[in-house]
Amino acid sequence: MKHATAIPSCLLLLALAVSEGCSRQSKLADQIAGANRVIVLKRTAPREAVSMSLEGEEAITIIRAAASATPYKIRGGGAAPAFDDNIKLEFLRGSNTLAVLISNEGVFSTDGKEYLDDTGALRALRSAPLGKWQPTSYEQYERLR
Repeated sequence: MKHATAIPSCLLLLALAVSEGCSRQSKLADQIAGANRVIVLKRTAPREAVSMSLEGEEAITIIRAAASATPYKIRGGGAAPAFDDNIKLEFLRGSNTLAVLISNEGVFSTDGKEYLDDTGALRALRSAPLGKWQPTSYEQYERLR
């Protein structure tokens, strides 16, 4: 009879764990849903950085990619990508910052959790054409945490 009560208890714990992961991601999705611009900053040298501003469809693509990302689990026993802060994304509505993500190879962190962008949109930002990037102050890059 003990086994009959153990199964529902395990299912309840599993459901709570899944809903916790989903609620954290839906919180991020809600946070950035109102963004109308995304600023992307990239470090190019120890004290140098560049940035680009995305609006319209380009911003929507990034917003959707971040909002639909899945919790990141290390696959195949390998290590997670090192977060060297080389790509930072600032989601804005007007001049108000809604969220900041630190991204590396399609994996980003926010609120102490890591997520994977399965769309490839965040990874593609690293190789955006040089003409899109503008020099920016390193201080602007450093202020985003």
